[in-house]
Amino acid sequence: MTICSTTVVFGRYPDDFAAFGGINAIRARGLRIPEDISVAGYDGIAAARYLEPQLTTLKQDAEQIGCVAARQLISLPPPSGKSWTRGSL
Repeated sequence: MTICSTTVVFGRYPDDFAAFGGINAIRARGLRIPEDISVAGYDGIAAARYLEPQLTTLKQDAEQIGCVAARQLISLPPPSGKSWTRGSL
């Protein structure tokens, strides 16, 4: 029977700081990153570059996402029989 080496990417860390905790837990169990398992974070914080090995991280433009969401909300028609007024959002 042949056993294959597999690397698993964890997607359960909601941000880079949680990924740091996951890395500590993985290493405490004797696993090596990335040889045994891969970890990916989310946020793109600068500290992720200083880990060894560097953390793979996804960075999104939160300001741009917020602007698009706000524009879309503002463009919605008001509920039936209502009108938008300043401060009503």
